[in-house]
Amino acid sequence: AVDHRVRDERIFPGAGYLEMACISANIANEQKVRKIKDIVWMQPLSFRTGTQALRTVLRHNGETAEYEISSFDDLNEAVVHCEGRVTFANGSAEPDDTDERIVIHDLKNQCVPADSAAYYEAFEGYGLHYGPSFQSIQELHVSDSFALAKLKIAEHLKSDFGQFILHPSIIDGALQTIGVLMGAGDEATPYLPFALDEIELLRPLAPICYAYAERAEVPAHDRAGIMKFNIRILNESGDVLVRMNNLYVRPLPVLQLESDAPAAAARA
Repeated sequence: AVDHRVRDERIFPGAGYLEMACISANIANEQKVRKIKDIVWMQPLSFRTGTQALRTVLRHNGETAEYEISSFDDLNEAVVHCEGRVTFANGSAEPDDTDERIVIHDLKNQCVPADSAAYYEAFEGYGLHYGPSFQSIQELHVSDSFALAKLKIAEHLKSDFGQFILHPSIIDGALQTIGVLMGAGDEATPYLPFALDEIELLRPLAPICYAYAERAEVPAHDRAGIMKFNIRILNESGDVLVRMNNLYVRPLPVLQLESDAPAAAARA
């Protein structure tokens, strides 16, 4: 969390909860997780008072398992940070999982390149600090309706990359990508991911990936300010590795960050 701070406060990255859910469910069920559904990010976890212990609880319900990740406050009361449910692979892939391939070169041709270094500088201006472990965006390409980011794991993280299922640096980089779709040009807009309908694990992540993020429609009855995105993580050949379907976010005005830092911190 030293590389993931809001207003100089170390915050556990929201992407880390997805990895915890995968690892816990894999170990408990001796099966590979195929999907995580109905994900909700709640109270952020701060390291203001030092090391924090996290507890993952799995509740089996037929072929799925509900999970809840929490810590304990000063009164030893549980504080829930993330919840959702996992489903398992059952040894086979769906037919469309193996067929989807996206031509990265064609996407780039529809975009204008953006400066990834300036993108992280813009985040800094909003009080969102990404250190080397979480500056995974190496290239950024932007169109009117989608963004494409080349993601690369930091050199000091490569040696244990294979121990992860959904490496938080890659997943966080994919989530960072949508910020450019809520701003203008190279400017990043701070936002709060608070729910994700589904994340599909199709193939293992690679140390170098692409995040392809698109806007999705939000029903007219939804509250103003809520935006929805779909994200696909690709390998360098364009094969889809992971899908994030219906990620809901709330943009955060700059003036809120000082008084509402814990809410802002829940972003991945």
